[in-house]
Parts: sequence; C-alpha cells; structure tokens
Amino acid sequence: MDTIGDRLRFARESANDRLGRKFKITQSELADMMGVTQPSVNKIETNKLKRGEIDVIKLMDAAKYLKASFLWLATGNGSMEQEDSRLLQDLEFQKGFPVYWPQDLNSSVRQPQFYMNAAPLLHERLSKNAFFTLVNDDGMNPHINMGDLVLVDPGGSLQVGSYVLARMPGQKNPMLRRIVENEEDGYLLKAINPDFKTRELEKLDDLIGVAVEFRSFLLPAISYKSELGGGRPLNIIDFKKG
Repeated sequence: MDTIGDRLRFARESANDRLGRKFKITQSELADMMGVTQPSVNKIETNKLKRGEIDVIKLMDAAKYLKASFLWLATGNGSMEQEDSRLLQDLEFQKGFPVYWPQDLNSSVRQPQFYMNAAPLLHERLSKNAFFTLVNDDGMNPHINMGDLVLVDPGGSLQVGSYVLARMPGQKNPMLRRIVENEEDGYLLKAINPDFKTRELEKLDDLIGVAVEFRSFLLPAISYKSELGGGRPLNIIDFKKG
C-alpha cells in the first residue's frame, strides 16, 4: 500500500474487526465523521487527490475513528495497529522540542505528541518555549505544504517578511502566514497561495510565534529544507493594537 488512499481504504474496510462491529464502515459514514462529503473520501481512496491536497486534521480524525495509527496512515511507516508513540521510538526521534497537533494549540494545557530536535545551529538561538506543529492549510503553497512540520519560536525576532503562526478570525486552528506592511497603516498576514485571502493583523496577541524552520512531514530520513525569515525589524512600539 504505497499511498494514503490505499491505506485509508484498507483501514476503513478492516475497521469493523478492530471496533467489534458486524458491518463494514462505509465511505458515507467515514465522511460524516470527518466532516466531508462521500465523494471527497472516494477521491482520497482512489488516489485522485495529491498528498498536499489531503486535509491533515481530517486525516487525524479518520485515523482515530478507524483505530488506526495516524503515522502509518500518513507515511506508511510501521503498522496500522501500532501505537504512534511506539512507532516514533522505532524511528529514533530524540527528545528535543515538543510537537503539538494544530487543534491543540488553543488549549491552555498542551499535550506533546512527541519530541523532535531542531537543526543544530538553531538550538542556541531558540527560546525554551519553541515547539513544532503541522501546517494545516495550503496558504503557503508551493513553498510550504499542508502537512509539513514547522518549528515555531514564541520568543523569536519578529520582522516584516517573517513567517508567523497566527490566530485568524473565523479559523479554528492557527495558520502559517507572512507579515507584510499595510500600504496605509499597520500590518497584514499574507498567504503565498493567491487562493487565500490576505488578512489584517489586528493585535499582537494573535501572533503565537515566529517560524524558524520547516521540513517535510515525518520522512524516514529528515532533511532540513531552509530557515525562514528575513526582512527588517518590526517596530512593535508603533504597532496599533486596535
């Protein structure tokens, strides 16, 4: 099973045994649980969607519902019934900075899923509160894909042009965007993908942290792509909190 679609179909069709059910879970039932349509599930299972087009959060929900390993479902590593924590030990991830799922970032009590190390040259520059999370939309595509891991530093140097993780009106989970100057006054949160709207940065409290590194999600041999950032310092004193 080389694709997410193949693994999702197998997990769905075999879930009745793990759940102690008599009948198989249908695409419609799985779609209702994921909050999508049945044709959307069918597109995933028949490999009509590219990897970056599959919503990571909904894939997590599907794995939980089907009692299947999310990491196996997303990457093919390990086995379907293997606990994710055990799989990560097998992949020899060392304890470093915590990794939080996007839906956990708004919680006052965050539970790390596992830990990962940053690039060696970044360690001494990061605050103790730095963490990894998953990019959960295609707003920064093609530079950064949905499902990539991004290292966020709440104590990082904030600059015009920086990539930041921010809370945005109408969005359940924080989004990765780039800070740009507004022609009139203030600052904007801009996506690279033209299909996503540019939004005004209303207050500093909406910023969770500065993105300093990103990498492809959970490849067996992780390679560092590049460090994000650049631009001139953001003058916080003149910032309008609104």
